[in-house]
Amino acid sequence: MSALNQIYSECPAIQAGINDAFGFQMAQEALPQLEFVNSELNTRNIKQLVSPGGAKKRKVKLSFFPRLPESQAVEGAAVCGPFDPIGDNTAEYEITANPVTSGESFTPEDLAEYCSGNSSILNEKLALHLDVIDRAIATRLAEETFALVGGYSQDAKDYYVAPNPDGIITNLEVLEMPTRIASSQEQSGWLETLQQALMMTGYTGGVVGFGGAAINTAFRRALAGCCTNSGLNMQELLRLYGISFAYDKRVAAAFGGQNEAFSTVPGAIQLLSYQLAGWKDGFPPAAQMGSNYVRLSASTRAGVPVDIIFKDECPGNLQISVTADVQTIALPSNMFYEGDNFFGVNYINHFRAKNS
Repeated sequence: MSALNQIYSECPAIQAGINDAFGFQMAQEALPQLEFVNSELNTRNIKQLVSPGGAKKRKVKLSFFPRLPESQAVEGAAVCGPFDPIGDNTAEYEITANPVTSGESFTPEDLAEYCSGNSSILNEKLALHLDVIDRAIATRLAEETFALVGGYSQDAKDYYVAPNPDGIITNLEVLEMPTRIASSQEQSGWLETLQQALMMTGYTGGVVGFGGAAINTAFRRALAGCCTNSGLNMQELLRLYGISFAYDKRVAAAFGGQNEAFSTVPGAIQLLSYQLAGWKDGFPPAAQMGSNYVRLSASTRAGVPVDIIFKDECPGNLQISVTADVQTIALPSNMFYEGDNFFGVNYINHFRAKNS
């Protein structure tokens, strides 16, 4: 009998990333509305006024004079009066705490047999938590936008009533338009109907829209190239077409289905945010140091400000958490006096494809 070993050693299990093994990148979900709201095109100064940094919060009170009703201009009125005083309207904005957090913990034993270096593991873990925060905030943004929807102008509501074949504005302030005559035949003119209703409602610049697949398909057929789902450059789309639209599954879900959508203008919707990082700024160095944690300020891929905390629970349990504290706001609901043609308008308008 041979003294030689006749058995080959089994190759140990090989750890490899999915990208290394398959050349496949994990999908980054499109978040069009969230990316737009956080973009330079849309962001306005109200965000800085409410949350100026350094973990400070402010209640901001806006004062403004709505435009006067035409009844204020009276024929034959005395030049020297008497006249009644006209006061201003106000609106208050502040952020209320409603944070969203994703986190996990791990021990030295969890990492001991993992092939990647610790810095690579940590970066990958953080990316996962930043991604899930993005998706959760995108869902909240869509839901809160639905709650903020305003109305159409009175003349638009007077015009788009049954039996207008172009479309009707319902009692719930939704513009319903036929986008197809039959399953295989396009309905011409629906985009003109939308633009006319929005023009009557006071939209004077570029229009931005988000919504479901049926509306997105209709836009693509009406305006080739008007629409995008990722790599957003809405400023360029507005320049080219005066209107841009993106499919957003979260907006479709929040508004009630794939036939639903909303329009807005840059600046009308703002995402307020609050971060705790920096709350010790200005304290003596000894007071700024945490005994077993580090808090950092960062932003997600879609531009959501977050707090990242690393917490070391001796003798060997590291926790990481990512937190976003945001709130959606819109233009004041009292921008126009009751009786004004634009009463109730805030430039967030719901519309849908209504096909029999």
